[in-house]
Amino acid sequence: MSKSTLICAATRVEAKACQQGIDQSGLTHVFEICLTGIGLESAARALSARLDGADAGHIARVVSAGFVGAAMPGVRVGAWLLGRGVRGVDSSVIEIESEKLALSLADTGLDWKSAIVTSREKVVSFAAAPPTENLAVDMESLALARIANARAIDFQIFRMVSDTPEEPIPEAITSLVAGVAGTEEPRFLQTLRGTGLALGAPLTFARFLARGRSLPRLLREGWRLSAPTFACP
Repeated sequence: MSKSTLICAATRVEAKACQQGIDQSGLTHVFEICLTGIGLESAARALSARLDGADAGHIARVVSAGFVGAAMPGVRVGAWLLGRGVRGVDSSVIEIESEKLALSLADTGLDWKSAIVTSREKVVSFAAAPPTENLAVDMESLALARIANARAIDFQIFRMVSDTPEEPIPEAITSLVAGVAGTEEPRFLQTLRGTGLALGAPLTFARFLARGRSLPRLLREGWRLSAPTFACP
């Protein structure tokens, strides 16, 4: 059996877009999608379960995929970040060997940049207080890196930027996601609060949803172009 790459995505929207792009690349046979759910605990649980499966011996690479928030000079919504490391809340960094992949990505035509990604328990919005330092944030990569490294499986991060200080996630969305992910307790209060904020700022919410409809298409196209880079040799 040939080696395969396991693409880990937090939501069904992200997983579907990645799958469609890989299908369009013609490399479906060497990729697999793992739907992890949102957050560090969900990601660790989902990846561990998949790698504990009886047919997991062919998985030689794990990629943290989907969306990422970024506050970095020159990085816009729709750009891509290739992880050269992942940082936790204690500021320690797990380094990622991505240099060879970077050389291959240069031929894809994608707008991408190498970055250290920080994984946090809570959804980060740049709307209220944009960070003063370069920052790329997701909610799963640290857990995925730890699981893959413990099993000596190559780990990579390749995510598309979905929000920036110029185009932030509205506070309503962060509360809704916190309710779904269970990063705040009680969950139903976070979900209720997010719904209230959305109703209180309908234009902001509507603009974000309109932008959000284009993100899966861009994610799909990115994976169509980049799938050969992340396929195992």
